[in-house]
Amino acid sequence: MSEWAAMIPAAVEGKARKSKRLGFAFGYRFLLLLLIGLGWLAPAFVSHHFVYAMLVWDLVLITAWAADLFSLPKADQLLIRRSWDAPLALSVRSQAIITVTNESKSTLHIQLLDALPWSLGTEPLQLQMTVPPRGKAEATYPVQPSRIGNATASVVYARYEGVFRLAQRWAMAELTQELTV
Repeated sequence: MSEWAAMIPAAVEGKARKSKRLGFAFGYRFLLLLLIGLGWLAPAFVSHHFVYAMLVWDLVLITAWAADLFSLPKADQLLIRRSWDAPLALSVRSQAIITVTNESKSTLHIQLLDALPWSLGTEPLQLQMTVPPRGKAEATYPVQPSRIGNATASVVYARYEGVFRLAQRWAMAELTQELTV
């Protein structure tokens, strides 16, 4: 192994876990469909039957959201890994690689946020990926250290949705890593 390769931080991986007590939310499509359902409100001024139509729309939408939420896998079915393509050097751009392994039977649409210290980048980057059932997906993002010394990379946060994207689950993976620039 060359001296250059020995300076690359070792990869770290871990199973995700629920990030908050509830750990779920409404997806963007749910909110959009709820807004579309307000279209029943204008005709409701003419006939009160449209109010019932709006209530049925909302009930169907909430039922679909609950079904989508319960079809999402638990957080511990995600394995998240952070690795690096090169050693970290002052003002030199390198790549961090986030790999997500989906151990469930569902296709997942995932948004990731890697909580790196400010000395490795100016702002947190959000990554988006689609992970097939029982498969892997990988995303990279640039890192350019702004000061020399040690830094600690810690948590990767994830929000994931199923095929219908009505419900979200929130997860996090503790990927504590000591990095030297």
